Amino acid sequence: GTAPVYEGAQLVDGIDGASYGGDDPTASSGTLRYVRIWYGGGIIGADNEINGLTLAGVGSGTAIDHVEVAYSLDDGVELDGGTANLKHVSVLFVGDDALDVDLGYQGKLQFLYVM
Repeated sequence: GTAPVYEGAQLVDGIDGASYGGDDPTASSGTLRYVRIWYGGGIIGADNEINGLTLAGVGSGTAIDHVEVAYSLDDGVELDGGTANLKHVSVLFVGDDALDVDLGYQGKLQFLYVM
């Protein structure tokens, strides 16, 4: 996404040449509603894993609600900077952090369930 990220543009883990971060806090990356992400994630190299759901520099114009992440190999939800607001999110039985917030994330989280 093109929302602000601490220390400027960054590269997306696991995707060569893909960058994120910018100066538009209200940027929209679309809609993610009523979605189940099960058995996601994966190891792609030494100390380099893919999460269930990674939101990298995603702006507040993005609609994210009623999302379930379960059985992810690494983090359930990772928020790398950005200003996205998440509502009604459940994260179940993941291999690392249920919720990983980094790089100056400035959004809002409401109605989270973690087990």
